[in-house]
Amino acid sequence: MTDDTQYSLNFDPDLYRHHLEGMDISEEEAQQLMAALWHIMQTFVDIGWGVDAVQQIFPDLFENTSTEFESTLQQNNQSRSQD
Repeated sequence: MTDDTQYSLNFDPDLYRHHLEGMDISEEEAQQLMAALWHIMQTFVDIGWGVDAVQQIFPDLFENTSTEFESTLQQNNQSRSQD
């Protein structure tokens, strides 16, 4: 496997259709709902693995944001423990 190997998540709505049974929506609406949820999930995966286009273009922006968030979180935890 090389670094330029790309993986893709394939959307197969039939694998998830049973989760929508009992909902009062049409087949077309069910398809749109599943496609939207799949897109959201795929975006979170891309962000989590750092393969989001914005993260690749501006990696320093995300590194700084991550560090700042961790530092803010630690400060908040320390101030709560002192109260």
